[in-house]
Amino acid sequence: MLVAALLTLNGCGGKTEPGPNTASGTVTGVVTSQSGPIAGAAVSIVSSDGTQSATTSGSDGYFEIDKVAAGAAQLTVSRDGYGQWSGQLLIVPNGTTTQNVHLNAI
Repeated sequence: MLVAALLTLNGCGGKTEPGPNTASGTVTGVVTSQSGPIAGAAVSIVSSDGTQSATTSGSDGYFEIDKVAAGAAQLTVSRDGYGQWSGQLLIVPNGTTTQNVHLNAI
């Protein structure tokens, strides 16, 4: 029981962000289409260590996800009425990785 409690406190119990000893960075970008910014796009990222984070783009298409584990990561962006975009990113420790995304209307 104590081990399970310690694992949870140390980020090993299903927590979706890197643990306290893991280098991390921030991912930012703007989601657009031919007609301009896309609000409400679902933006998710899965790091090479398996951590997952998600957000939605704002009215200006901007998104930001903090505490993404450094290293390779898979970013996916989608919105009803548009095609899905997915790509590999390299997250810089203690830095910001910017990936702007253009979605095509379907």
